[in-house]
Amino acid sequence: MMSGACVQQTQPLRFIDRELFPYLVKVTKLFAAHIDADPRDVVLVPNATTALNSVLQSVPLAKGEVVVFFDTTYASVKKMVRKVCHERGAVATEKTLPVLHAHLSPDALAHAIVGLMPDKCKVVILDHISSNEALLLPLSLLVPLMQARGALVLVDGAHGLAATTLSVTEVGADYYCGNCHKWFCAPRGVGFLHVNHARLARIAPDLPPAPNINVVACSTKTCERIGVIKTTAWGGVDNPITSHGYGAGFLSQYVWDGARDYSALLAIETCLVFWARLPCALGYSQALVGWATAFLVARYLHTICASLLCLALLPNHKHPFGGRQARIHE
Repeated sequence: MMSGACVQQTQPLRFIDRELFPYLVKVTKLFAAHIDADPRDVVLVPNATTALNSVLQSVPLAKGEVVVFFDTTYASVKKMVRKVCHERGAVATEKTLPVLHAHLSPDALAHAIVGLMPDKCKVVILDHISSNEALLLPLSLLVPLMQARGALVLVDGAHGLAATTLSVTEVGADYYCGNCHKWFCAPRGVGFLHVNHARLARIAPDLPPAPNINVVACSTKTCERIGVIKTTAWGGVDNPITSHGYGAGFLSQYVWDGARDYSALLAIETCLVFWARLPCALGYSQALVGWATAFLVARYLHTICASLLCLALLPNHKHPFGGRQARIHE
């Protein structure tokens, strides 16, 4: 494939009108397979912040219902929650993550966190790997417990992709938001949003079904229906930016939101090739993190369970309690 930046600049009209969409569809399908997702449930966005805002502005949230987040939640996400709750009369509640104060196994931690959930809890926000503490939460245990309590689960996976082997199907959350420019090594300017439409359809209240959208192919002589796009009314996520794709389904809302540089999105294919050619890289990195975790926990962090600590070895961490730089979440 020719360089995205080159084609965009030399033949911008041809690129945008005739070539961009097929490229984006191809890249989305490849990336969805990489994270073990149905490509109809995945959209590419500029960053995790965009994805998180999209979910929080779309989630069905009524007056008096509660959104729970934790002291480890990224600062800007806390602001998103408080803003949305203020606008809708909902309640934003911050809880203290027990793992920072007690030695707990993953199973005990999961049940301790669920025990913190208040009544009318509608949405719970969980980090996959917390930004400041580098804590790898046991999502496979937490998510189903939260959902059994009637909560929608939104996972902030800004640090999840490639820092761990990601399967959004195994995670099982209702919404998963992530970045590609961190451990996945994509250029800045690309993240992703996964919406678990199948589960949302199962738990949706008894409402009139959302209308299907006919996909039509036209020639110079006639038009014919070639397929159907199924839409999700309850729990679906709308793009905060309204453009040509509005009203045409989840994927169409996000595939085009105006003229911008799509090079970072198209570069995902090259990143996937890189990871496919270096299957040992992630295993080696994770083994190294495991060794560092055991070493640091034994020497400095006696109260934190080693099995929950990821310690993603961010730059300039010369000492476990020093040299921290601000995390770039956007």
